Amino acid sequence: MNTLLAAGYLLWAYQRIFLTHHPQGAGSLLTDLRYRELIMAGLLCTVMIGVGLYADPWIQTINKAIDATAYRLEAVAGTDHPVPH
Repeated sequence: MNTLLAAGYLLWAYQRIFLTHHPQGAGSLLTDLRYRELIMAGLLCTVMIGVGLYADPWIQTINKAIDATAYRLEAVAGTDHPVPH
């Protein structure tokens, strides 16, 4: 039942946000990105795509911290299988 209510609410919100007619002149308040903003957006997109395509160096960088955290959590939980180093 909750799923149906959530789906109905999301569809209603989507309709109100994206499919309604705006009053005359509402689009004139919006401006295009400036040159500096375009450069920043481009750099952010480049970093996101780069990390997505070449994730292995990032994963290797945080691997030791993840192993240490997992070891501590397993020690607290009382499991007999510690993470090897």
